[in-house]
Amino acid sequence: MTDKRIMASYLGLLFFHVAHVFEETWGHFWIQDRIGLGWFLAINWALFLIPLVIFLLILDGRRVGHILGIVYAVFMVLNGLGHNIAVIVTGSHFGGFAGSIPESA
Repeated sequence: MTDKRIMASYLGLLFFHVAHVFEETWGHFWIQDRIGLGWFLAINWALFLIPLVIFLLILDGRRVGHILGIVYAVFMVLNGLGHNIAVIVTGSHFGGFAGSIPESA
């Protein structure tokens, strides 16, 4: 895979990471009731810095960046599959199952 395709793919993952946070915010992920929206977004911003640093390592051409990028990509794909499976099993996404955990949990 060319460097441009790797960069485009990783930027796509970063975009979907942000979309994921939007989905959990819009779907009112249950943890927001416990910590508040401000803290929820602050924690997610801190978590977003991890793949951003990985992206900088990839841009710098470091092998560890490529390895961590693959680990991050696999984690994000599994997380997305988990969300889809939860929707199929429960028949609902928003209104309690954003993040795959019901609000009553």
